[in-house]
Amino acid sequence: RGHFKKIALIPGVILIEAMAQLLGWLIIYSHDFRISSVMSLIEDVDITSTLRPGFKAEIQAEIISTSKRDSLGRARVYADGELIASMDRIIYSHFQMGDPEELRQRFKYFSGLTDLPRIKD
Repeated sequence: RGHFKKIALIPGVILIEAMAQLLGWLIIYSHDFRISSVMSLIEDVDITSTLRPGFKAEIQAEIISTSKRDSLGRARVYADGELIASMDRIIYSHFQMGDPEELRQRFKYFSGLTDLPRIKD
């Protein structure tokens, strides 16, 4: 409210945050909740279009590489099938979590999922 006085828009930083959150949780899930991740670098961010409140956006994230120490990924946001934002390089540092079950429960809460398929090693 009041951020854009004449036209309501979703700020680009919200799109960046959404891409980063999705990829971060994908990394945690992919490591079976044994680690947590902190975004440490983003590069090649492009916001090509605006998103207005009420439009539905689809976020796609991909892990390019991952290890015990860090992960590299990229993400895209689409609205009505059109690419509106992208991050071509996102690096996350990992740290060990004390209780994987706590992260698993947070993931279930935020995702709305009740049954999680186990990751195969």
